[in-house]
Amino acid sequence: MSSETAPSPPPSSGAGRIALAMVAVLCALFGGAFIYAYRQTAVAGNGMVITRGDDAQPDAGKAVGGDRPAPGSAVVVHVAGAVRAPGVYTLPAGSRSVDALRAAGGPAPDADQDALNLAALVADGDQIVVPRRQRPEPSAASDSPAASGSSRSPTKKLEDPGEGSVNINTASADELQRLPGIGPAMAARILTYRKEIGRFTSVEQLLDVSGIGEKKLAQMKPFVRIR
Repeated sequence: MSSETAPSPPPSSGAGRIALAMVAVLCALFGGAFIYAYRQTAVAGNGMVITRGDDAQPDAGKAVGGDRPAPGSAVVVHVAGAVRAPGVYTLPAGSRSVDALRAAGGPAPDADQDALNLAALVADGDQIVVPRRQRPEPSAASDSPAASGSSRSPTKKLEDPGEGSVNINTASADELQRLPGIGPAMAARILTYRKEIGRFTSVEQLLDVSGIGEKKLAQMKPFVRIR
């Protein structure tokens, strides 16, 4: 009677279940490590900590880096010219020229505020120069002795016939005072006499004016004309 080899039993299914369990555990470990690393705070290469979210933003208006204001929270401007306290001032962002003027103590008495746009927005680093009013040039009328109450002639005395002459029939009191030896009182007498006679027909008629003698007439004659 021949003997037959009995077939080997199939592998136990328990070993397969163990292998599958180990694979699942490894996947869970790797997945958990990846999620943990993703949620952690990232660290920059230069050592600066970078956090995400609203808590990472600095408060508006708070200075950073010492006394330097946070970007957009303030501007630094130089106020110069006709102000009471020129200097460098820190103003809130969005300030205008009028705010810079107030920060500098207000305008000086001679400030020309009309030459400055007080509504203009100022930017960081701006220089705001307030100009001064220009003093008006003295006019000839205000400088004249007549305007100041002086008794001197308001115009230059004639010293040479080449400088011109005075028509005694049409001259005003001021023009008559250009003649040598003629002041305000004598010019008034000449005008009064001219009114009485209508007009001078000769230069010698000046001798009929009180206070004019031969010597004064000789002094005046080179500069006098009647037409």
